[in-house]
Amino acid sequence: MSAAGQPRIFVQIASYRDLDCQYTVQDLFARAAHPGRIFVGICWQFDAVEDRDCFQLVTRPDQVRVVEYDARAARGVGFARREAQKLLGDEDYVLQIDAHHRFVDNWDERMLGWLARCPSDKPILTTFPQGFVPPRSIPEAGPLGITVKDFADNAFPIMGSRILTPQERGGDPLPTAFVASNFIFSPAAAVREVPIDPHHYFDGDDISMATRYWTSGWDMFSPVEHLIWHDWNRQGRRSHWDDDKDWYKLKLGSNRRLRHLLGIEPTSDGQALHEIEAYGLGKARSLAQYQAYAGIDFAARRLSPAAREGRPCPLLPPASPSVTVPSKNVLNLKQLKKMNEQAPQKHQPRKVLVTEQFEVYDDFLPEDVLAELYRSVIYADHKHINTGEKISRSWRPHDGFPMRSDLSVFWYHQPAGEAEKKPRWVYPSGTGFDLFADGVSGFAPQVAHMVGEQGRDWQAFSISSFIYPAHTGLSLHKDGRQIYSGAYTFFLSPYWDIHWGGLLIVLDPATQLGNEEIKVHGQNTASFANVWLDRERENPHVYTPGLGQVVLPKRNRMVFINPDCLHMVTHVNEHAGDHVRMALSGFFHAKPPKW
Repeated sequence: MSAAGQPRIFVQIASYRDLDCQYTVQDLFARAAHPGRIFVGICWQFDAVEDRDCFQLVTRPDQVRVVEYDARAARGVGFARREAQKLLGDEDYVLQIDAHHRFVDNWDERMLGWLARCPSDKPILTTFPQGFVPPRSIPEAGPLGITVKDFADNAFPIMGSRILTPQERGGDPLPTAFVASNFIFSPAAAVREVPIDPHHYFDGDDISMATRYWTSGWDMFSPVEHLIWHDWNRQGRRSHWDDDKDWYKLKLGSNRRLRHLLGIEPTSDGQALHEIEAYGLGKARSLAQYQAYAGIDFAARRLSPAAREGRPCPLLPPASPSVTVPSKNVLNLKQLKKMNEQAPQKHQPRKVLVTEQFEVYDDFLPEDVLAELYRSVIYADHKHINTGEKISRSWRPHDGFPMRSDLSVFWYHQPAGEAEKKPRWVYPSGTGFDLFADGVSGFAPQVAHMVGEQGRDWQAFSISSFIYPAHTGLSLHKDGRQIYSGAYTFFLSPYWDIHWGGLLIVLDPATQLGNEEIKVHGQNTASFANVWLDRERENPHVYTPGLGQVVLPKRNRMVFINPDCLHMVTHVNEHAGDHVRMALSGFFHAKPPKW
């Protein structure tokens, strides 16, 4: 306690070449009810020549402790936060923030008050702050709670937020299973018991600290009023990965370390596991208990509805039996067979839409099978469409050329006595495509009215994975009943924003273009399919009547398509950034492929 009997607060800040850090320090002292009890610890990472403007303002230097590093010696966010944390003295409470924050008036009293209202002997106050615009423009917006959106490609959860309801804002702090690393307020005992992992680079820092705190017996809560704001705009602010050409090596090792910690993928990489015992999970509660509380299954990449809403739930449904499969493209066939046999026998896709042209089923695969299929696809080799001699009319040049898996697998009954000499593209292929083939073949009889009956209308179906990066799409086309009795597409992207494009559009069956024959120079007759470079011919016919239906590329969604319908995939636009639209697609073939 301070001399005046007030509890003292240590504010730890990791700053990487951040011009705003000086103003953050100024604001936290200016807005405190008792600035004399506030002490700040900063890990400054900077270029002594280029970053002089970061040190124009000095506030209460006697209450600010600093450790300095040349920016070229930086090792990531965990390193910097741990170095700042080491500056903790005998203060009673710790506030962890970033270098670009603003504070509510009397924030110190308010944080202590909210922490005291948490129903726990070991409470932690945390949430994502709303944004502000420097120097101090704070928009009207409600306080936030922490949620989970989905899983990223590295298998870590993508954290999100939601605005608290009016009812929630009138109550006590809300229990949460998650942590927002840019606002954590706790007794100093939490920091001493669960220190920041200095070997953590950046990705997954929130879920790392959440699991470590909770398994050590600490309980997290979100305040229901604004206490702090954060500048979320990174434009003009340098990051470590902007300066260090080897940053990705640090990231990969850190990601391996976290996947090991969360039980997603064990590693024997000694460097990735350096000091893991000192910065591992706690012993008060288990990781399995945390997953049940949070509504999340790391290994199966599964989230409960409560996790998506940021509301802790008591239990998850029992996890489906699973088999550990190597992280590579070619899998062990015995393990695949065992995985399929152990998949929940009662799993049934959920029908969500039926039309005369297509049918949509959600939750098409069990979650453990889906996770293995996704991992197989991201390890598979892909090549750009239209890289051979012929350019397909369905992939017009101005639509961009997506990527297709180098291997396409065909499912059909093998000729007697030829199983031993089959080519690699015949099921079973020893890849994750086999898991998907089992799901489709088992379900095909239920959609025979849409794609035809096996043995009568089709003899085989094909499987290829397609990756649509930005500026690619699929032109308006039919699949063709003379060759195929039906088609399908299955959406695999872990998360997809509707504003990124990549939408499946199926035109109304009354569309004039469906039966229109268009004359082409040099030919007596030609159908729409032959005219693939001229959008001016295409559009007038499409707008009669100019109606259709849109199917969003939702994860684990299967769409069965009639071969007579006109459909397309809209361009993935620049807002998708590095995100790619992932799908499995194929046809039900009237004739079997030739060996």
